[in-house]
Amino acid sequence: MNNSAINKAQETLEYLSQDPVARAKYEARQKYILDYNTSMYTERQEGRIEGIEEGIEIGEKRNSLLIAKKCGN
Repeated sequence: MNNSAINKAQETLEYLSQDPVARAKYEARQKYILDYNTSMYTERQEGRIEGIEEGIEIGEKRNSLLIAKKCGN
């Protein structure tokens, strides 16, 4: 193996495999990262939905104003 990144990953894996405390810390960190990413994705999706709903509401108001203006003429 000539790739230093692979060697570093292998060394890290061997270290974590031997030390239960280090392994637990690693797993806790990975869980935190996954939970954070899931939370951010969920918030982003909710923001998109709110934006779409707001856009529809604005469009409906504009349409109502246009109809009112046409009826007033």
